[in-house]
Amino acid sequence: MSDFDDLSLPPRRPLPRDVRDRLRATVLRQPQARPVSNRMALVVAAGVAVLALAATVLTQAVTGSHGTARTASGTPQAARSELDRCWSAITKTPGGTADVPARPDWQPMFTATRGDLTVVAVRASERPFFCATTRTTVAVSNPKVAPFYAAGSRTAALLTITAGVVAGVLDPGWTDMTLRGTGKSGATTEGDGYFQNGIFIEFTGVAGPTTQYTVTPLDAGSLQPSHSAIALPAAPTALVTEVDRPDPPADRTSPAGKALGRCIAQTDFAVPDPDSWRPLEMIAIGNTSLVLARSASSTAVCSTGDGPIHYLFRRTGELTPAKPLWTMYDEVVTSGSPTGDWAALGVVRPDVASGEIVLPTGKSIPVAIENNSFAAQYATSPDATQPWHQVTVILRDKDGRELYHAPVQVGA
Repeated sequence: MSDFDDLSLPPRRPLPRDVRDRLRATVLRQPQARPVSNRMALVVAAGVAVLALAATVLTQAVTGSHGTARTASGTPQAARSELDRCWSAITKTPGGTADVPARPDWQPMFTATRGDLTVVAVRASERPFFCATTRTTVAVSNPKVAPFYAAGSRTAALLTITAGVVAGVLDPGWTDMTLRGTGKSGATTEGDGYFQNGIFIEFTGVAGPTTQYTVTPLDAGSLQPSHSAIALPAAPTALVTEVDRPDPPADRTSPAGKALGRCIAQTDFAVPDPDSWRPLEMIAIGNTSLVLARSASSTAVCSTGDGPIHYLFRRTGELTPAKPLWTMYDEVVTSGSPTGDWAALGVVRPDVASGEIVLPTGKSIPVAIENNSFAAQYATSPDATQPWHQVTVILRDKDGRELYHAPVQVGA
């Protein structure tokens, strides 16, 4: 009997209607009580502080964070499409089909999605495995390889990818857990997790194989630790990890392109589709370089400097007539003092032609718009006693008509 043979996955069976209705009512209340991002905590060594002012837009195929995942009955078309994509990659891998059951035997258990990153938990021949996709990549865990369990438990990672996912099996005695990752520069984060039938999918926010993970079981009632944290061994080598839908090559030769490539290569944070990011704007403040980058419908700011490397990823929101500006990033370089130089970078709707940032002192900083993006720099915080302040952002069209005029709190 192999280590995989005693995973004890429960048999598939329909829920009674009254139980299903109670679960639905509970799950639908969860987002208000426990937002998906409420467990994220970043601890970074002293250096440049990166502060993002836009909420991450998340698309979830399962509802709730750190609780019982729920999926619609039947096989959602989205899950079927992703599984077909994973199967296609397997068939192109020499010997790949020998390690997994035939595609018709795959039974999707549940799906978790964040932005362009989708992970489907699958069962075939009573063994679990995972299909993970981004816009350009696909990864599949190997169901024939025995897992490496965390000491004293039956919790194990079956798949880890650099886009920021750890997926695996949960000890039958655990109903919930905290997974924490520590990157090579010391940045730590707690993932957002989804659980169902002894399976977990964690969106970690940190970058894959070089990250060290620990897991802590939580008490089901209080969500407080019920045991001490234990190291989570690395997942076995994936059956498939490949770029199956490559984007055109992105700039890595210009000063902005080099800074972006260096930042992506060194960051602790997960970078989906790393080869697809292209630089839009760049600002240098002292020894720090800030690069605004775009990949498909997503943007990010990468910063490089004397301190740790930072990378932040934020999904776009929908641009509307009432809000031509969809995100804004600010970074302050303190150079050891309570004041510093501020930089603002962002992307705007195509009809925005110019803009300005008005400081609390009344001073106006012009904003030049190019390629639907902008970068502006202004000196010192207007209030050195506070780590934050409020500015007013004004955006105009080509005829000078005001499209946007609103206060924005920066550095909070």
